[in-house]
Formats: sequence, structure tokens, C-alpha cells
Amino acid sequence: MENDDPPQLVTPTSVKAIILRIEAAQLTRAQEVAPEMKESPLQWDLMWRLGTDPRFER
Repeated sequence: MENDDPPQLVTPTSVKAIILRIEAAQLTRAQEVAPEMKESPLQWDLMWRLGTDPRFER
């Protein structure tokens, strides 16, 4: 009898985009509370992943 591999969870691109938008909204809210976070590496990473980082042209 053959062992089957367990099913793997695949996240659709649309779900990943929603997650990125949620992360960006959370970061924006955190910046409203703590303005010193404006130049954080997390912000630059999210901007790059969303395609809105002015330092990088895609």
C-alpha cells in the first residue's frame, strides 16, 4: 500500500495581496501612534512588496 503525501496548503495570490494590505494598514496605524517608526525597515519591506517603494523601480 502506497503512502500519500499530506496535502499542502497553497495561498492564492489574492489572499497574499490582502495580507500585505492588512500589514500595511497595521504599520500605518502604528506610525500614527509612534511617528518615529516612519523609516523602519518593516515599512520599506512592505512598500517594496506592495510595489510602492520609491527607491526601487519594478
